[in-house]
Amino acid sequence: STDAAVARRFAAGADAARARIMQRRGEIEAACAERRRREEALASREALCRTVEIMEGDDLRERLDALEAEWAALAPLVEYEVEGAELAARFAATLAARRRGHARAVAFREDRDALDALVVEAEGLSGEVDPTAVARWRTLSRAARALVARLNDAAQPVSDLADRLAIVAAAFEAHEAAAREAAAKATQDRVEKLVRLAERGKRAAAADTVTLREGERLLRDLAAAIGEIGARTTKETREVVATLRAVQEQVTPRVQELRDMDDWRRFANVQQQEELIAMADAIVASLKAEEEAGTASDLAATAKALRELHLRWQEVAAVPHHVGRRLWERFKAATDFIRSRCEVYYAALRQERSANLAAQATLVEQAEALADSTDWARTAARLRELQKAWEDTGPAPREAGRELARRFRAACNTFFTGRRGALSSQKKEWGENLARREALCERAEQLAASTDWDATASELKKLQAEWKTIGPVGREQREAIWNRFRSAADAFFARYHDRHTIAAAEKVAEHAALVAALEDLAGLEEVPDDLAARVQSLRTGLSNLPRVEGAEMQALHERWRIALAALVGRWSAAFAGTDLDPDAMHARLEKLVAKVEQLVKGDAPVAAASASSAASLAERLRTALANNAMGVRPDESRWRAARKTVEQAEEAWRRLALVPSDETRALAARFAAACARVMEHVKLHVRPTEDFDEGRGGRGRRERHAGGGRPGRQRSARNQGPGAPGGAGRPTEAKSR
Repeated sequence: STDAAVARRFAAGADAARARIMQRRGEIEAACAERRRREEALASREALCRTVEIMEGDDLRERLDALEAEWAALAPLVEYEVEGAELAARFAATLAARRRGHARAVAFREDRDALDALVVEAEGLSGEVDPTAVARWRTLSRAARALVARLNDAAQPVSDLADRLAIVAAAFEAHEAAAREAAAKATQDRVEKLVRLAERGKRAAAADTVTLREGERLLRDLAAAIGEIGARTTKETREVVATLRAVQEQVTPRVQELRDMDDWRRFANVQQQEELIAMADAIVASLKAEEEAGTASDLAATAKALRELHLRWQEVAAVPHHVGRRLWERFKAATDFIRSRCEVYYAALRQERSANLAAQATLVEQAEALADSTDWARTAARLRELQKAWEDTGPAPREAGRELARRFRAACNTFFTGRRGALSSQKKEWGENLARREALCERAEQLAASTDWDATASELKKLQAEWKTIGPVGREQREAIWNRFRSAADAFFARYHDRHTIAAAEKVAEHAALVAALEDLAGLEEVPDDLAARVQSLRTGLSNLPRVEGAEMQALHERWRIALAALVGRWSAAFAGTDLDPDAMHARLEKLVAKVEQLVKGDAPVAAASASSAASLAERLRTALANNAMGVRPDESRWRAARKTVEQAEEAWRRLALVPSDETRALAARFAAACARVMEHVKLHVRPTEDFDEGRGGRGRRERHAGGGRPGRQRSARNQGPGAPGGAGRPTEAKSR
């Protein structure tokens, strides 16, 4: 201003404002300095309070005392008495709380240590079963339970020690139960023994064939059992003792009767022994008469008769003691004379038995030589021949023959035991081979359904090579196990041959599962709270799946588009703030339309709207020929950039999920018309010999030359699957263009 008064007023106002600014700045600096002085004065006390609040460790008590001394050594606050008092109260309260907590922790630790010591002592007693250990365990158990209860009440559980204590308690309970069971079993066994003795006595009293020896032994057993029980009877044994006494009363007369019968039998045996002596005397007289007459005696028959006399004498050997010795001496004198006359026969018999013994010794040597043979079949046949020859040899001397028989049997047993062991080892080897083959079969069966084709095929080939290295198996399992392995391998390789078809079907199934999940969401009656998140998760999963071509995938793409459009159109509020928000999408659509329309704004249309398609085409050709003849392209760079912009806009349009509506269809028509106008100018101004960008390539050029419309028009949905963000929600390109 040129007015001096106005300039002075402005200068005065500016000076006043500067003065106020300087005054306010000074006030602020003074306040900041005061705050710094206050913070510096209280900083040490604040630090001590925070240190007390976070301090931990086993030496907490000593450290707390040191902090308390450090607090006491602080200089008093002069200007900040109120804040200092608050910090002092806070420090004192925190210090007291930490000391109480430390004291409780020390007490808990002492209780746990005491409980641990009790548990250790109890575990040392668990292996003992004497009464002293049991009594000590009861004392320890009461003390340990009290400590466990105190720690649990204080929220300091000791489950590990309680579990160990429970194990010891279970051990002692098991000991006590075993002791009770043993005592009950001993009592039961004693009762059962007495019951069996009573049953035996009853059977003996009722039987007619009991012998005197059995009866006397039964009476001794009954008397011993009754005397052993004595006055230590229990409820279980009193009835049995009464039964034993009753049986004793029944058996005693029966035994006395048997004793009387034995006396009569002994008296009757005296007459039979007299008869045997008379027979022996008759043989003696016959031998003497034959000797006097000089005739040969039948010594074999005489020896046989002598043996029969001794056998019969043993049957009637029991006689009264006062006549038994005299009768035996008479019998012995007669039989000794007969034996002396048969000595020649016995000598020949001994010679024959010696020859038999030598033959058996030879057989034993041959058998022992074959005992360690491993030619199982041939040696087994030879040993059977030796066993048959052994049976064909006659009798041998008893002692030597028994020893040879033992050696022959041992040699045969050695061989046949080894043979059984070898056969068992062979069967064991077959079993191990069978187990290895079964393991290969199981692995092959597991791999039969695999889809890791190359790795599985390599592993199956290794399994086949390993199969060839395994030894034989039993004849019964050989064919079955091979068929099982071959079937598993054939099943995989048949699938391996069709692996591409299977992989494609699995991928289609994965796409179909996600499409079905989206359709399920579209069929819900009420909107879920996390609808937008679930839809976005399905879109992300679908975009991560590999692309598959085919009519089935085209149908899945269409189902996905319809379901997504239905969701967004039905519950548009659920997608607010996301890339599926209908309002936001509508705004983006309008922006894309405006962006493309801006490219041709102000340019004359390529052909009149009323012109026919043939006239429009002729006009474009004349313009192109004129431009080519002149050799200039003044707007070529501009329309190249415009073509790039259109392609980017088309890509962005495809990524939007469009909800069918009149506004959306109108925008789609505007967008298609704008894109068409831009591409018409591109055809006129861009050299026809040059290729379009990488995404269109020669196909776009051929389409332009053929007059088939702008490039990229036939781009299919397979280049933008339903999993791409917003891909399935866009309208088909034929309709939008």
